[in-house]
Amino acid sequence: MTVFARKKPVVIECMKWTGENSVAVKDFCGDKVNFVPDVVRGCSVAAIKTLEGTMTATPDDIIIKGVNGEFYPCKPEIFEKTYEIVKDKPTSVELVETKHDLLTTKYTKVLEEKDFQYNTPHTFKVVRKDDNESLVDIHFQEGPIKECGVNGCANEDLLIMVIRRLEGFQNSEFKCRENALALTHIEEALLWLRKRTMGREARGVEGTHTV
Repeated sequence: MTVFARKKPVVIECMKWTGENSVAVKDFCGDKVNFVPDVVRGCSVAAIKTLEGTMTATPDDIIIKGVNGEFYPCKPEIFEKTYEIVKDKPTSVELVETKHDLLTTKYTKVLEEKDFQYNTPHTFKVVRKDDNESLVDIHFQEGPIKECGVNGCANEDLLIMVIRRLEGFQNSEFKCRENALALTHIEEALLWLRKRTMGREARGVEGTHTV
């Protein structure tokens, strides 16, 4: 049976190729674009490496950066029917309280993004329980690095921070058996994550969507 579906709203970055703003377009697209002369049109065209192959943008075309960091050209009339320009870049996401059996909310609460891509939340916020005052924002890597670029911290980065804190306590009068055990198991977690990365590197799929 058929069903009805509505396309999810997505905010994208884009830039108009005027035929003369090659420096700005190059800054926007990086190595995904080259400029070549078009003797038929009598102008330069932007050759863009897309997921479907190389496509060309002629002056007045809109170059769009997709949600996965990919680029592709769009004709102005199609762009006007599909998108509307927003004044400001969205900086906020809807957050909900994180629930976990081992999470204590005695002094702080952890919030995570409600709607996310790539299978898992990437944006977290720690707030003070009494007044919901924001204490810290954490944004993890979204999507494979080789496809989306480096855009957040890795799981390993956060584990290293916890290790450094526990090591500091263990080098003080507050050292204890519980901290020592926690250190051992966090380091073990890092080893398993490193093993996963090494396996993906050996298969030539590290940093990509390929399993």
